[in-house]
Amino acid sequence: MSRRRTLRRVAVWLVASVLVAAAGVGLMWPRLVGPEVEVVVAERGRFVQSIVTSGRVRPPARATLATLVAGRVAAIDADEGQKIRAGQALMRLDDGEAQATLDQAKAAVDAASAQNRQVRTVNVKDAREAVTRAQTRLDEAQRTHARIQQLFTSGAVPRETLEDAGTSLSLAESELRAAQSQQADVAGPRRAGSNAAKHQAEAALAAAEVRFSYQRLTSPFEGVVIERLVEQGDVVQAGMPAFVVVRQGETELIVEPDERNLALLAVGQLAIASSEAFPADRFAAKVIYIAPVVDPRRGTIEVRLSVPEPPEYLRPDMTVSVEITVAEAADTTILPADAVRGLAADQPWILIVEDGVARRRDVEIGMTGDVRVEILQGARPGEAVIPASAPVAPGQRVRIAAERR
Repeated sequence: MSRRRTLRRVAVWLVASVLVAAAGVGLMWPRLVGPEVEVVVAERGRFVQSIVTSGRVRPPARATLATLVAGRVAAIDADEGQKIRAGQALMRLDDGEAQATLDQAKAAVDAASAQNRQVRTVNVKDAREAVTRAQTRLDEAQRTHARIQQLFTSGAVPRETLEDAGTSLSLAESELRAAQSQQADVAGPRRAGSNAAKHQAEAALAAAEVRFSYQRLTSPFEGVVIERLVEQGDVVQAGMPAFVVVRQGETELIVEPDERNLALLAVGQLAIASSEAFPADRFAAKVIYIAPVVDPRRGTIEVRLSVPEPPEYLRPDMTVSVEITVAEAADTTILPADAVRGLAADQPWILIVEDGVARRRDVEIGMTGDVRVEILQGARPGEAVIPASAPVAPGQRVRIAAERR
C-alpha cells in the first residue's frame, strides 16, 4: 500500500514538472523565435507614376450675349440646349421705331441721289450750252468789230459805229466769262456739295441699318445655348445679359494640381479621365497647356488637357477626375509605399527578413506614387519586407505569418 502511494506521488510530480516545463517553454518561445509579422514581397514589373487630380470640363468658348439697345422682347428664337449656327437670331426686340428710322433714311438717300443726278446731268448740260452760246456771240461780235474797224479806217462809218461794235464785243466777252464761271461752279463746288449731300444721306442710312440690326440678338459662332435669361415681353436694357452660349469645338479639361507636381508635368503627357456622373466610363486626354504662373492663394497650377474623342455626355463645367501619366518604367522593382520607412527623409530604409531576423537596409527611391514606390537599389524582387506599421526593430528575430508566406 505504501509503495503504491509513493508511485502515485512520483507520477504526479513528474506530470507537474512536465507541465511547468511546457509552460516555461511556451512563455519563452516568442522571445526565442520572435513575433509573427505579416510581410510584403518586392515585385518586378511595370511602374507608372501618375498625378491624380480633379477638375472641370472647359468649353472652347463661352459668351454671355446682350443687346446693345433697350427695348421690349418681341420674340424668342432659341432655347436652352438648342444647337445654333453662327449668325442665327436668338431674340428679336420690337423694331417699329427702328424700322421707321430706316425707311426715312432710305428716302433721304433717294432724294439726295436724285439731286445729284440733276446736278450731274441737267445743270451741267445747261451750263455747257450757255458757254457754247456765249462763245458763238463772242465770235460774231469779234467779226463784226473787225469789219467795222476796217470800214472806220476807210472812213466809211463814223466813230460812234466803231464804239458801238466795241461795246458789243465787251458785252460778249463778259457774257462768256459769266457762262464759263457758272459751268465751273456746276462742275465744281455745286457738284461737290451734291455729292457730299448724297454721301451724308448714305452714311445716315448705314447708321440706321446698324441700329436696326441691334433689334436682333444673334449668335457670334456655332454652338449650344446653355442658358436663357429673358422671356417674351420682357423689357431689357442695353447690356443686360440675355443668353449664355458655348462654342462647338474641341473639348478641354482644366485641372489644378498642387504646385509640388510642377517638375513632373510636361506638355504632351497622356492622361485618363472620367466624370463623376459616369465614373466607370474612362476616356483619353492629353496635356496641351501648363500655366506659366502658380496661383499664390491656393498653391496650385492650371493645366489644360485636350480630349480628342469626348463622350457624348460631357457637358461644360462637369466635374472630372484626371490621372496624368508623368513617368513610366517597363521593368523595375516595386514596393508598397507603406513598406518604406523614412520615405520623406533624406535616407529611406526598409526592414528585410533574413534568416528569421529583421535587417535594416537603406534603399534608393525612384518614382513614387500614391500607394507604390520604385526601388532603384536596396531591394530585390521576391524579398520579404516588413511594413513600416509593424512594431519591429532592426536586429529583432521575427517569424513570417504563415498565411502570407
